[in-house]
Amino acid sequence: MKSSLIQKLPFDMFQRYMLVKEIINCVRTRRSIHILDVGGHPGVISDFFPADKTHVIDLKVCKRENFVRADCQSLPFRSGIFDLVTNIDVLEHLPKGKRLQVLEELLRVSRRFVVVAAPSDLEEVRRADRALYDYIVNVLKREDENLKEHMAYGLPNLGEFRDFLDSRDLVHIEFSNGYLGNWLPMQMLIFHISSGEAHTSSHQRIFALFKRRYQ
Repeated sequence: MKSSLIQKLPFDMFQRYMLVKEIINCVRTRRSIHILDVGGHPGVISDFFPADKTHVIDLKVCKRENFVRADCQSLPFRSGIFDLVTNIDVLEHLPKGKRLQVLEELLRVSRRFVVVAAPSDLEEVRRADRALYDYIVNVLKREDENLKEHMAYGLPNLGEFRDFLDSRDLVHIEFSNGYLGNWLPMQMLIFHISSGEAHTSSHQRIFALFKRRYQ
């Protein structure tokens, strides 16, 4: 995994894709499978799974041959065409009323498995999100659009997703990912550095140290 895009990924995004990779490799039944990453900008699914056939869906344009620009609420594929569908860090950026519709679409186009990664609506997660948002707004005097959407839409509710899947008699397994005690100070450090000069190289050095644990 020496792709330049992978090396530039934020530490928490890198960690989530690594977990997704472990999950997929545990359930795969063939050497090569067909994977769709919904909301997968900038298209790194191809770098994490170079031996598989991959496609990326997003409204943000990716400079990838396997990219299709489309809304995740209405996927332009026939049902059951993919062996596995992923949706990473997307649902928390959508209004609550659209999340189950997206999940329905993920299930529709997948032949076997769907892997969803998102922060959940738990008190400790909400408090960490709010602490980071307040630090960025009140201390650094900036805005972050991603966290702003977290605040506006609220985080995905696991109970709602469980009920949705149970109503369709679908088997589902939950995995925890990350550790807020690491995530929050790391994010504060990254945003603090990015408020100064020559921050890109500093980011990369910090991310490289973090990723050594997972490679």
